[in-house]
Amino acid sequence: MCDVYSTRVHEVLIAAIKNADMQEARAMFDDADYCARKLLDALAGTGRLLSVIGDNNALGPNELRSLGDSIAVTAELVAGFSEVVEAYNWRCRTGGIREDGQHA
Repeated sequence: MCDVYSTRVHEVLIAAIKNADMQEARAMFDDADYCARKLLDALAGTGRLLSVIGDNNALGPNELRSLGDSIAVTAELVAGFSEVVEAYNWRCRTGGIREDGQHA
């Protein structure tokens, strides 16, 4: 999704899911899926809000910069959570975890 990160959160998440036992991996999958969906909802809402307030020039340069930084970090989190979901699915496909959540 994104090839430039300003944090290492995604690396930590991927390392954790790759080394997690079956219960931890399933819990991470569930949490990551939920968080990614909610953060994407927030990004969409922020985009709609910005298009409304952008017409009125209601935000100053510092506020816009701060908002841009927040959106970038949110996108990094979404990417990290999406990678956790992909890693979990990969472990299921390759036999590391069975679809019923048990170790193979």
